[in-house]
Amino acid sequence: MDMKKNRGFSTLEIIASIFVIAVIFFACVTPMQMHQRKKDASSILKKTYSELFQVMQMTVGENGDVSRWGFTGRFEDREIIQSKIVPHLNISENCLEKAGKCVFPGLYKTLGNKYTSVDLSMLPSFSLANGASVIFDFKHSCSVQDKICAYVYVDVNGCSKPNIFGQDLFVFVLKNSNSILEPYNKQLSNEELKSDSIDGCSKKSVTAKNCAALIYNNNWKIGDDYDW
Repeated sequence: MDMKKNRGFSTLEIIASIFVIAVIFFACVTPMQMHQRKKDASSILKKTYSELFQVMQMTVGENGDVSRWGFTGRFEDREIIQSKIVPHLNISENCLEKAGKCVFPGLYKTLGNKYTSVDLSMLPSFSLANGASVIFDFKHSCSVQDKICAYVYVDVNGCSKPNIFGQDLFVFVLKNSNSILEPYNKQLSNEELKSDSIDGCSKKSVTAKNCAALIYNNNWKIGDDYDW
């Protein structure tokens, strides 16, 4: 009778097996997590834009062309947002008149994970019930056709990380036009939206302000070619 005992696994073999399993796990899970993050970001961005756009159109119906709303391009324009826009929105926190927890208190990063000079924490803002924050940077009056009255930043997850242009922070503009609110540089082609060294939706750019327009043009989807 063969009295040989079955040889058990050595410690080295067990460690090697765990390592292989871990590699396979992260190879599968990480892309799935990335896909879900992209899907969540684009979904909230679309919902937030749609909600703001509809309210802007409603306000035009109530008050006439945006040139009549009284925008001056100064900080005080927050009062126009407070009186004409806010009443139609489902807001969780209002930071238009006073400081709150609507905006990340620091510098946002580029898609390349470098710090920008952009700090939005002192600008008038509010948080929506869906978790997104909307921040206004007023620049000009709305008297001139198609001139930018204000930059409208949407941070799809409020103060939460990663606080990166093109991942959770996206840029729109308020204009005296038929659309009123539209993605920054929407008029550019997708290639132009990606290639610009300053605003391009790329890890090589400075601020990646064009990412909202790129996602908008792609039917509100963040594709595999998106420089996340």
